[in-house]
Amino acid sequence: MMLPLSLSPALLLATAAARPPARPPAPPPPASVEIGTPMGETLFLEGFDMVWDRRPHRLRRLGVAATGGGDEARLRATAQGGTWATGVKASDVPRLRIDYGQLSADGVQFIPVRVRIPLQGRAKGPDRVDVVPERTVPVEITLPPGTATDATLLPWLTGLDVSTLPSHEVGYTPHALGISLGAPQRDGDLAVVHVQGRVEAAPVPDRNQQLQDYRATLLVELVLVVAEEASGERVHAHKTLQRSVEPIASPRRGAPFRVPMRAALPPDTRQVVMGLSGFSIEFDREGPTAGRYVRALTVGLRDPRVDPTRQTWSADADLRMSNAGELSRAIRVHGEVDASLLFLTHPGALGRGSWSPEGGTGCAAWPDLGAADCPADPGAP
Repeated sequence: MMLPLSLSPALLLATAAARPPARPPAPPPPASVEIGTPMGETLFLEGFDMVWDRRPHRLRRLGVAATGGGDEARLRATAQGGTWATGVKASDVPRLRIDYGQLSADGVQFIPVRVRIPLQGRAKGPDRVDVVPERTVPVEITLPPGTATDATLLPWLTGLDVSTLPSHEVGYTPHALGISLGAPQRDGDLAVVHVQGRVEAAPVPDRNQQLQDYRATLLVELVLVVAEEASGERVHAHKTLQRSVEPIASPRRGAPFRVPMRAALPPDTRQVVMGLSGFSIEFDREGPTAGRYVRALTVGLRDPRVDPTRQTWSADADLRMSNAGELSRAIRVHGEVDASLLFLTHPGALGRGSWSPEGGTGCAAWPDLGAADCPADPGAP
């Protein structure tokens, strides 16, 4: 028969002292904000689609943008994966598509904003503190002189750029990715928009990625829409994307999930313009290995329609996250999309289109879509 083991208080204290509690990581650097001058026209994002040609990869860099107006209007895209994409172990090609809109209208101005958000996280592990790399930055924007007190204010996403280079040169497997542009809050001549970003990593069974402490840089670009004699509304869509086992076949054979969105038209509406104001993609947690390699990622707004008889607007939100490959794992993803609708009583000049850079990376001038110079590596730390 085994007798119970008795430990002296001194030995218990020594045992506890041998395993000191984990300390939280140092806070990340402060966020930075750049606010431009009001414009009479702008490009803006309606969505994006990214598919790797051969296999899923770690996330190293993902950037899409439709920004500026006039001679400064630019479309920008890039996608980078880990060593199985860059040529170190194998090569792969990303296929990217940006869906965008372009608007100019009487009584409507657009204020461009760039917010660079450093993020720092810590994945769960034995005796470790779990730090979620999520951050909200309040952005104060001065409204144009003479802006009416009842002017409509809306935030539209014009660009995003995620980079893992601050801590992981070859990327890491994501658990969640999201951006949210809060509803503008008016305070006299100021409007405050809360910009929230999340880039969360998590382990996978087949790779040690050193995620005890990791970082990312998230660049968020947006325009604040300031509209006279107009109104606006926020529309939300969400969907749980579930597949017991992802197919090995290319995910391009499977269309993204489509989620219907609908809104009632205010009286005297002559035109409806939709812009992306946020999205979230998050995997279900399955113990400590809640990360996934990424084969395809789709977020966007599609096929806007107006029913004049029922006085309604409707569209579809596209959502897809795939890890299809030879070693696919079960997948369950929660996806969300936010759209901000601008209801105009006086129609403006509205254009919509799509652009895909050759080889998955590039920059183009709008509207001719010819090659152009873009800011050097805007997603770099």
